[in-house]
Amino acid sequence: MTGGVAALCGAAVVGPRTGRFDEKKKPLPMPGHSTTLQVMGTMILWLGWYGFNPGSTLGLSATNYARDAARVVVTTTISAATGGVTVCMLEKMLGDKTWSVGAVCNGILAGLVSITSGCSVVYPWAAMIMGFLGGFVYFGASKCVLNVLKVDDPLDAFAVHGLRLLERLRHRPLLGHALRLRRRCRRLLRRRGCTRRSLRLPLRHDRVGWHHVADHVRPAQVARPASRLCRGRGRRHGRLQARRQRV
Repeated sequence: MTGGVAALCGAAVVGPRTGRFDEKKKPLPMPGHSTTLQVMGTMILWLGWYGFNPGSTLGLSATNYARDAARVVVTTTISAATGGVTVCMLEKMLGDKTWSVGAVCNGILAGLVSITSGCSVVYPWAAMIMGFLGGFVYFGASKCVLNVLKVDDPLDAFAVHGLRLLERLRHRPLLGHALRLRRRCRRLLRRRGCTRRSLRLPLRHDRVGWHHVADHVRPAQVARPASRLCRGRGRRHGRLQARRQRV
């Protein structure tokens, strides 16, 4: 966020490029000088993100390190691709009505920035949502800076890095707890005497937060006899569990 705000302040102080606005302060199209270099730079950044996000585990030999690194690779790829497609479609429908390669590149970067803070604690479906929302936030911020604030940000650094941080900090608490919530609930309920089979139904509703899952846990449900908790496995297994408890 510091880099995005600094880029916005620097662009405002330096002023717009020659020919960026007309006499009425209406923005004029000014494409980049080389689309090939823009695409190559985006691919280099995307590749470097795989060293930054999965490489933050600092190893693969420890327990679950390889699993977390693999999950980070998947979520990073999904979010970047979703952001690129989203911004491309928005530019076609609401922007300059063309299939813009530059919009795809900036959308990819917006998706990468969106997933960085929560790449290891979200599911793949949540990574797609974050990339999708990140594309909308980038597109709106880019148009607002140029058309409303009249600031010429050549790289859209503020739209990619500035507002994207605020958006991902808002969505990470909602989407980031789904990965570890199931394990925490199982440990909590097992301490109260629940079996593994009985934990499946309440935990299918734990996609928002810990308090939402805790609402499904009732002391009366935990205090039921083992024969009721294990009804899905059959009456015979329930009777065996009841005998063990009586013994």
